[in-house]
Amino acid sequence: MLPAGRLYIGRTGCDAACAIGCVHAGGAARNDCFKQADALGCPDTTFAGRSAFTYDAKHNTLTRVAMLSRSGTELVMVVGAGCHRSANALQALQADPELQRRLQQVHLVLVTAPNAPIDTHLISEWNGVNPSMAIHAPYSAAQWESIDVTGIPSFYLLRNGKAVDRRTGWSGTGKADLLKLIDAAE
Repeated sequence: MLPAGRLYIGRTGCDAACAIGCVHAGGAARNDCFKQADALGCPDTTFAGRSAFTYDAKHNTLTRVAMLSRSGTELVMVVGAGCHRSANALQALQADPELQRRLQQVHLVLVTAPNAPIDTHLISEWNGVNPSMAIHAPYSAAQWESIDVTGIPSFYLLRNGKAVDRRTGWSGTGKADLLKLIDAAE
């Protein structure tokens, strides 16, 4: 049974945000408790590139937006709800303005795992406090093929959309390992 009060969304192509719905008290799932906006159009053949969902907790709305690969370098950080290592990595990022500045220089992109259900609780809590470093939920794994998630959190250094280096996990040396990855990007 899923915890009550959270919105879990599965992915099934154009109906990506309609598969699971939200869980209310008692564990009853409904799929009529949120809105979805897709400005990129459906079927998927009308949009080429990467896209992801943003979540507006105030209006309970998922919106699909373009997240085009940057030419040059970007660092993609994959986090997950309920993962203490993800929480530790996000806390370290939040507490260190210099680390934030360095991550923005290498074009940080924060996302949940492409194949995982979308947990809007994680996204809304983080984004409410950190709007300049918002977490997005990838629209489909196919669009994010450079991200082959084998553990959470994961950090992918991309050059021209292709992964050239990665780190997985967060331990006592997590920040130092992340800075090495950033140094490799610069």
